[in-house]
Amino acid sequence: MPIQGGFGEPYCSQTCYDNGGKYVAAVMLKNQTGVCGVCQKPVKASMYGKSDCAIVPYEGVNLFICNSCTHQGKAYLSNYRKCCMCQSVL
Repeated sequence: MPIQGGFGEPYCSQTCYDNGGKYVAAVMLKNQTGVCGVCQKPVKASMYGKSDCAIVPYEGVNLFICNSCTHQGKAYLSNYRKCCMCQSVL
């Protein structure tokens, strides 16, 4: 049974889940910017209270999901059938 992250994203093991958390924290510490993977709105990820999105490791890239697209992002990721960290089929 896959482990689910905060957005319902699946991980194949506790190791991948832990690595996913470290990955997201590293992205947020760098105050990275990008676009929402759902609506394409520009977003910024930050651990210092200025974040307007969530980040999920997804197929080797940062998947940013803005706060207004949370529901759509969760619906998509909960149906994803690969580990978001290592891409193994679940």
